Amino acid sequence: MTDTQSALNVSEVQAQLASDGVVVLPGLIQGQCLADMQAVFEKALQHPSWNTWMGYEQNERWRLLVENLMVYDQSFYDLALHSQINEVIAEYIGPDFQLMEARGWETIATKRKFHGWHNDAWYDPVLETIPRELKVACYLTDVESGQFQYVKGSHTPAKRPGHWNDKQIEEQHADTIENAFGPAGTVVLFDPTGIHRQASPVLTPRRIVMLNYHDPSVPIQQQDKEWGRYRPLLLNAEFLGNLSDDQQRILGFGVKGQLGSW
Repeated sequence: MTDTQSALNVSEVQAQLASDGVVVLPGLIQGQCLADMQAVFEKALQHPSWNTWMGYEQNERWRLLVENLMVYDQSFYDLALHSQINEVIAEYIGPDFQLMEARGWETIATKRKFHGWHNDAWYDPVLETIPRELKVACYLTDVESGQFQYVKGSHTPAKRPGHWNDKQIEEQHADTIENAFGPAGTVVLFDPTGIHRQASPVLTPRRIVMLNYHDPSVPIQQQDKEWGRYRPLLLNAEFLGNLSDDQQRILGFGVKGQLGSW
């Protein structure tokens, strides 16, 4: 595997992530890697998925979902296994982290406010300690509206999953909102325990890749078991040559999913 072109200061990213819960890295992904991801998305969004066609799914009105990105193209492996991003993830989650989900979507242009302030639910709520998770988002389009928003510092102390309205956020957190505008290739690292949303309006369609990393030993909530999330990744053998042992671990080689067989 080869890294994408731009480098980052790992120690600075680690410090900002620990402090704010979010780091915005404009233009981190460039060149052929970005172009290939954009081309794959363009093709996938031409038709809904049917029969043997790998296209989009639509499980809500405003977003077209592209699942199982690791079957599509080498470029998604280059992003998911970016050595410096993985170094940040290992420091934040622990050395046994794994890529648990690789998906993306296009948010269609809309003035409707459809995505409220929230933090994520995924782990078994009986756990006494809230486990860490990290998401890596990569913009495939320039984002000048409908940006990702995050309340900086809201990840600590960690909160149980919940929802907040605009008034609550404005009264309590107006000065700490990160507005993640950026060109295509911008990467956002964030702890989804913190409060976040996609802003509105969305004036032009927004395409994004979303990678989800956590420790696979953490028990997940019953709802995700029933919905079949966090099963072993679907991978494409064409792109699996020359992987290091650590990269194989990140992709879940030989690890049985929490849900067992299909």
